[in-house]
Amino acid sequence: MNVGDILKVRFKDKQAEGLQHIHTLYIEPSKDALKDYFKSVSGKIEIGIGKNYGLIDDVYVPPAIIKSHTLSNGVEVRGEAMKTYNIEKEQWGWKLFRIEKP
Repeated sequence: MNVGDILKVRFKDKQAEGLQHIHTLYIEPSKDALKDYFKSVSGKIEIGIGKNYGLIDDVYVPPAIIKSHTLSNGVEVRGEAMKTYNIEKEQWGWKLFRIEKP
């Protein structure tokens, strides 16, 4: 399994709060499914004062990417984002996972 693989997961009947039991799990082989979960991103990164993460429009840029590429506020960035679930906000969103080299 690699970052970016799409997993199809089916859980057993709802368990008590906490860990869930997986009934089936497999990697989605269909390339058509990818268009719903990945998108190209380009734009200026916005990093708030005192923040260690950034945003490119509606795409979250995690601290590890900012640090590894020494990104600063207002820098033009191109890359790829994947749809992810934010547990704290209980909603789906986009997260940058790869920056294209110029």
